[in-house]
Amino acid sequence: MAPPGKSKANPKNKTAAPQKKKKTPLQPKSKTVPQSLDPSPSHISLELQQLLLNIFLSGFPTRLSDIADLQVLLQEVKGHLYNRDFLTAFGKEEYLEAYAVRWSPARALCYLKIYYDLFLDRDSSISSSEAAPKSEDGAGQSTKKIIALGGGAGAEIVALAAVQRLLYPQLSNSSPEETKNESPGLLDVAKFSVHAIDIASWDPITSALHTAVTTPPPLSKYASASARSNNRPLTSPSHFATTFTQADVLAMSVEEMIKVFSLCHSSPPSKEEKGDSEENEERQRDQAPSLITLMFTLNELLATSPSLTISFLRNLTTTTKEGTLLLIVDSSGSYSTISLASKRPESKTSESESQVSSADGNEKEGKQYPMHFLLDHILLGSSTAGKEKRDAEQTDKKWEKLRSEESVWFRLPSTADGSWTAGLKYPIKLEDMRYQLHLYRKCG
Repeated sequence: MAPPGKSKANPKNKTAAPQKKKKTPLQPKSKTVPQSLDPSPSHISLELQQLLLNIFLSGFPTRLSDIADLQVLLQEVKGHLYNRDFLTAFGKEEYLEAYAVRWSPARALCYLKIYYDLFLDRDSSISSSEAAPKSEDGAGQSTKKIIALGGGAGAEIVALAAVQRLLYPQLSNSSPEETKNESPGLLDVAKFSVHAIDIASWDPITSALHTAVTTPPPLSKYASASARSNNRPLTSPSHFATTFTQADVLAMSVEEMIKVFSLCHSSPPSKEEKGDSEENEERQRDQAPSLITLMFTLNELLATSPSLTISFLRNLTTTTKEGTLLLIVDSSGSYSTISLASKRPESKTSESESQVSSADGNEKEGKQYPMHFLLDHILLGSSTAGKEKRDAEQTDKKWEKLRSEESVWFRLPSTADGSWTAGLKYPIKLEDMRYQLHLYRKCG
């Protein structure tokens, strides 16, 4: 039986409307789609999206060769995550691989669109000299330094590699030898340096995905000579670098944060700089990232400890340089609310720390607020204070908000009736995503 959408177009159906009349009511519908409904990225080809999915296929061929065994592992991981036993959920490499091949592919497709839009947006783009100062590396090539907090599962790495390919088409047109070496044709390509930081030992995952995005994909032994000669990696190994650090960001001091952030593939300090701690610290600040991302991470930090998360955001504010972009993407709806307790006058703690309920249960649970309430309160200084205090905060503001969306849908390309993913092949069913997005820029 044909799908309902097709049966209406059957020319044998005498009640069917003529072709021209059928198209008429569809025109206004496409124009009135709410901004919060984010259709599949039509400007990003299916071919590139499939290449992105193939990265996970080539990066973890053994894990995806036995779907039944994978499903068993995923059930175990889900059980540990449900019990909030993160140490166990991410304590085995087979668990990490199972998590990466199950949830990272769809997220990578979603992040691809988010990052690409960010790079193209001239008001907030990381490629803008005003938004993100470029650091010079090598023969005049700029380096985009990105810190992916909570990025151990690798979705950010794969998405950014695909963004680099979109921004610089010459990467896909260069021969394998040219991409390995500093070819003159690639001198205008900005280098990407991605530093993933996570609490679990995700290094095997990030290493496998880095190899997959910078190595030509495997071909069949029956592939033609032409196919072999034209086989290209997703991006150039000489222009895309990754680093992984296992660390708990909630336990980092400002000094530790500066040191870890400066590890984003920067050159080592000289002997003279090592001898001067102040100059060395200033040098580390100069090597700060252009973009910091918290992709589906902030909500978990808040669930672990609201007070420590507040301290982390403040340390982040102290650490970052002017022009740095902070991108926060997380679950939308009831999954991303926080509980604020009423302020107790006798408390000597700061206003924000006394308002946010403790994860240890020392504070009484109060009213539920959306995540952006806390973000604006900490980063922008938004509060219920009087006008004079708000004016003073405005003159000394640390961040400015560039964009905020409370509910956005990322939809995978699908058939007309939405029954299956059109054109994309992956052994596990991929799912649409609904998320919130908040983008900030550090002020001077």
